[in-house]
Amino acid sequence: MREFLRASFAIPGAPGHWRRTRGAGNARWTDDKTRAWEEAIAWHVAQVWRGEPIRKHCPVSISLSFVWAWPGRKILQEVLKARGLSQRPSRMLHTGAPDVDNAIKAILDGVTKARQVWADDCQVAQLGRVQKCWADSPRTEVSIYEVVEQ
Repeated sequence: MREFLRASFAIPGAPGHWRRTRGAGNARWTDDKTRAWEEAIAWHVAQVWRGEPIRKHCPVSISLSFVWAWPGRKILQEVLKARGLSQRPSRMLHTGAPDVDNAIKAILDGVTKARQVWADDCQVAQLGRVQKCWADSPRTEVSIYEVVEQ
């Protein structure tokens, strides 16, 4: 298999995540924060995507990096102590909420809403590197690859 990079972009600011769908009876709706985050993702996709969408039934791979600003001093000290570190590195894995699967779902749903990349997010057959971390510049980094099986 070979992967071809189709798009790579960063969304500045704290990463968003998918929140449980709200509903009553059979009616369901997405909360405003999730909807706004998915719309921001779709806007960024529209800025960078060139060419035709990846054909239906063709596999896609995606790599994601969710970067949050450093936590407050008290939490940071607890984390450093738990990990046996005396000082803060330039980047450190984030082990708190939200769950990484909810962060991934919001990205996939937002890219699907752009209607430029794939027919449906079920085409994502492979996750490349996915990480949650803390660093100085909060952002979400997204790389989308078309997978060609030989």
